[in-house]
Amino acid sequence: MQDTITIRGFVATDPAVRHTASGTTVAGFRLATTERRFDRDAGTWVDAHTNWYSVSAFGQLGSNTAQSIKKGNPVIVTGRLRVRDWSTEERSGTSVDVVADAVGLDLGYGSGAFVRNQRASAPREEPREERAAGAEPAEDFGGPAHDAFAPARADRPADDGGEEQEGDERVGEEAARTPGVLTAA
Repeated sequence: MQDTITIRGFVATDPAVRHTASGTTVAGFRLATTERRFDRDAGTWVDAHTNWYSVSAFGQLGSNTAQSIKKGNPVIVTGRLRVRDWSTEERSGTSVDVVADAVGLDLGYGSGAFVRNQRASAPREEPREERAAGAEPAEDFGGPAHDAFAPARADRPADDGGEEQEGDERVGEEAARTPGVLTAA
């Protein structure tokens, strides 16, 4: 069994990037979570104990983490908890590590913009059923897509799903293909 944990806190160090012997990217950073308590005598909120975690993110998550977060950012991390005792000749202690499954900016403190990674993929052959029916396969999900998710074509009228409502924004095809990172505003 593994212990899964979700932590809200602030990034205490800029992510450090390294690579494993097999070439996998690993981004590591320290995360601090400080408990807040209401002091009835003073009538204000005060900081209590701070917990410190070492977070490691591997692969594409590690690359995206290194590009997207920096010291001071509020984040939410979900991952596998590892608590280890350690000792040297002079000191000993306990290390609390999290191997991240997900890392994201905490949008309760600000806003961000998400941009999907571009994947380099070799052309793939369409299944016979799709070729015969003339349907377009969905490139990202491995199957036919609903028409609402398919790009507009000249031979197919665009269906906007009804009247445009106030505040309705659509992302252009070019913007959706531009690689980028999640950033806090």
